[in-house]
Amino acid sequence: MTVLAFLQLPESEKTKTMELFATRRNQYRIAALTCKKAGDIQQAKQFLAVSKVKDSKKIHCFELIHVAAKQ
Repeated sequence: MTVLAFLQLPESEKTKTMELFATRRNQYRIAALTCKKAGDIQQAKQFLAVSKVKDSKKIHCFELIHVAAKQ
């Protein structure tokens, strides 16, 4: 989904999308922890990296919403 498409969503859909981001991020973090405990450090690092990308996208979307609301 592009940022423009996201900004054009109704508020309820934006909320659902942000919740989905948070859920997926948490799933990747849990997968990273599970891999780490199993000794698969390389896979754990990959899952953790993906979760951080999800975080940065979520933060970016929040910033865009805030800027768009001011206009």
